[in-house]
Amino acid sequence: MAMYRSLIRVVAAALLATFWVEHACAQVDVRLKVAEDGLDAVMKVISTSVLASNLCTSGDMKALFFAIDAIDRRYAFCVGQDSKWRALEQKWEKEKGSKNAQSMKNPGIGSFAYIREMAELPEEVQAVGEEIFCSMAPWNILLNPDEPNTEAKEEFRRAHPNLNIDASLDRILAIRMLGLDRRWIKEPCDKSFWPSYLISERR
Repeated sequence: MAMYRSLIRVVAAALLATFWVEHACAQVDVRLKVAEDGLDAVMKVISTSVLASNLCTSGDMKALFFAIDAIDRRYAFCVGQDSKWRALEQKWEKEKGSKNAQSMKNPGIGSFAYIREMAELPEEVQAVGEEIFCSMAPWNILLNPDEPNTEAKEEFRRAHPNLNIDASLDRILAIRMLGLDRRWIKEPCDKSFWPSYLISERR
């Protein structure tokens, strides 16, 4: 039961979670916290989507893999601007030594976070079963966000009136945009690691 609840939380992150903590000032520790929380949220969505594309329904994952690469490149760029950003790389020792990382060219925090998620998530899915995992979300819609899917969306809204499928699609499209529009990689890092469209301003 505990494993089932854990998996529900992971899927909920892909569907409903508010990804971004407040971005209140430009202090380095605040920027690092925002960067870490964002990385965790983004990679949960990416890894859950990739697994769902393998187990549940087909989807174009290229943009999500491009997003991982863009995060790696952004990290390298920010470190070049300010060495304090290196603090983001401190917790990935196990992932750095993995075979997956060793086979990659210039992996960064995006790759390390993805490696960790993909090592942990399949075990949770196996514990509850693929059928349950695949029934937890409208993966046919979420994995193909560029398609109209009008009838499928309406059917989902009728079955789940309390879940906002449009907000979930907006979040996934925003994450895909990290890989598709790579101009953000070389934006100044003095205020935030992430592009402005992924940051929730809270006062």
